[in-house]
Amino acid sequence: MHAAGTYFDRDKRPFSRARQTIIEADPALQERELGKLATLKIHLGALLRDRGVPEPAATIAAETAVTVFHLTFQRWIAPGEERSFEDIASERLDALASLVHPVR
Repeated sequence: MHAAGTYFDRDKRPFSRARQTIIEADPALQERELGKLATLKIHLGALLRDRGVPEPAATIAAETAVTVFHLTFQRWIAPGEERSFEDIASERLDALASLVHPVR
């Protein structure tokens, strides 16, 4: 998420918002976007397995990471949102951590 945060800086937000508007207006582009996310999950899972992460942890981690990325990106491009990608990602990861390790 940190690497994505350095890529998705303040200067890329207007382009990303405009791009999302176009995607939302075209079902074929929406489907293509979902396909790209699915491909990312597959490649990330393979990378984790190549680095010795066993199943099912590799697949769970890949699926979760891409979901957190997608939710972060959607919030980052939302109208009126001004926080950094990294701040939003941290918020999403904290929410995930609270589910995995609830405060007692």
